[in-house]
Amino acid sequence: MPESVHLMGVGGVGMAAIAELEAGRGAVVSGCDGSDSPALARLRALGVTTSVGHCPTHLDGIGRLVISSAIKPDNAELVAARERDGLVVEHRSRALARIAEGRRLVAVAGTHGKTTTSAMVVAALEGAGTDPSYAIGSTLVGRGSGAHIGADDVMVIEADESDESFFNYSPLVAVVTNIGVDHLDHYGTPEAYFAAFRRFTERIRPGGALIVGTSDEGGARLAGWLEGRPGAPQIVVYEEGWTGLGLVGRHLELDAAAAGLAAEWLGASRAEARAGLSRFAGTARRFEARGEANGVSLFDDYAHHPDEISATLAAARERVGAGRVLVVFQPHLYSRTEQFAAGFAAALAAADVIWLLDVYGAREDPKPGVDSGLIAAAMPAGREAVWLRDFATVPGLVAAGAKPGDLVLTMGAGDVTSLGQPIMAALTARQREIQDQ
Repeated sequence: MPESVHLMGVGGVGMAAIAELEAGRGAVVSGCDGSDSPALARLRALGVTTSVGHCPTHLDGIGRLVISSAIKPDNAELVAARERDGLVVEHRSRALARIAEGRRLVAVAGTHGKTTTSAMVVAALEGAGTDPSYAIGSTLVGRGSGAHIGADDVMVIEADESDESFFNYSPLVAVVTNIGVDHLDHYGTPEAYFAAFRRFTERIRPGGALIVGTSDEGGARLAGWLEGRPGAPQIVVYEEGWTGLGLVGRHLELDAAAAGLAAEWLGASRAEARAGLSRFAGTARRFEARGEANGVSLFDDYAHHPDEISATLAAARERVGAGRVLVVFQPHLYSRTEQFAAGFAAALAAADVIWLLDVYGAREDPKPGVDSGLIAAAMPAGREAVWLRDFATVPGLVAAGAKPGDLVLTMGAGDVTSLGQPIMAALTARQREIQDQ
């Protein structure tokens, strides 16, 4: 009899991927989320039963409950689940580890670049004619999903360090793209954050490999720590990116190097890996093109850390040439805004026009004195960031301020992405106004 699996927060991209994988394995899958969404509609089309809202009655007949860190401990549905005998409650990372059992697992970790690199590993492996399974924290452009159960024995996953959940994986191949500083709300200190990556590498299976980028201090330090240690995995380092693949931005070239080397270690040739990467179409919200109107191009990006913003803006500058870069940035988390306000300001200063939205709190409650004004106040001399407190005003301001040849970038890990369609509509309306004059 098929197992019955229920997922709380199934509309999230990571949870939706697990729901799709479970359905692909033949389980009877259901899920709930706080609101309806295109993700839920897609899951319904795949045969997943979805509900809006949380309720203990969702647990009737369920053998396994999957949750994410976003589900608060006092959620009534989760409380009821923990009180039911025989009902297994597991974090989504444990669910992924269970799905990956018996497969050659590739786990991609790092402060930045996990999603793109994971998707690139898939592309590089497909260049060798393989059909890997994967679970990636974004939609692969042109596929409508970030999850797939493949015919071959390789599985590629994105391994999240934010809550230490990457300790639940035992990969054959671990990729660490870079190690900076993030998630200090969880780890407390930069050293504790780095130590988590050391512990992650200890999870690599005997005979496995670590692919690690050494162009940043953290990656180089990790490689040095492992070098010569008894029982250490094979260490494959890279410092330069793979060029000639049509990728815009050095950070993407570095991601391609990590992905290609992982595919090579698993048996792909360099030519096959490069062929697959040359066809890589990208992932949603990673410098994703959203449209063009009135000579203005619109892109959307998930960058929510100063280092990521710097890399994305460098790619935007390379893309736009003589035009200007206009950024609509939404800070993500009050803790991160407080920690990195000066870093955000320094990174955003590379744009020509900067609009700030209110902080997207996500799992955090507001913190007195912590808001987007901290970033505005930290801007370097001669640079200004305008704090917009009303979403509704953004499309009109962008359309009025953007000129032909400019590139507009909506940026952040929150709901700033929802501005894409309204901005495109405003740009199109502006173009018609100009044509009618």
